[in-house]
Amino acid sequence: MPTVSVRTIPTGDDLDLQRGDTWSITFYRLGDISGRDKLWFTLKDDKDDTDATAWVQIEESAGLEYIAGAVAGTSANGSIAVTNAVLGDVTVALAAVESAKLANVGNLFYDIQMYDDPAATTLVRGRAVMMGDVTRDTS
Repeated sequence: MPTVSVRTIPTGDDLDLQRGDTWSITFYRLGDISGRDKLWFTLKDDKDDTDATAWVQIEESAGLEYIAGAVAGTSANGSIAVTNAVLGDVTVALAAVESAKLANVGNLFYDIQMYDDPAATTLVRGRAVMMGDVTRDTS
């Protein structure tokens, strides 16, 4: 008889995100990620959407991959910095010029996922609220 493994995915805090601002979001104690091959932060309005249509997707080594449902033009405008791999402390950043491209969409979903060959593991997931900015200038 096969063994069934069930893992509870921790639910993170709700994120309040401001369109047009620089984001710096720190997650603590996601677990040991020192053996990872890849690490992603993804933000979507529908969990079933493809990654290529995500509002935001950042990969640790590649930077910003997708913004507002399109391929990002400047990968350096998004980043994931691992500050403690053993504890799983990471900071996700997105430049204001990129968050300004996002619609005032309201309720969203996010996760941080790790790929450690041969498996992908969701480290944390949660909800986010995108708030529209009043002043639209970013520079």
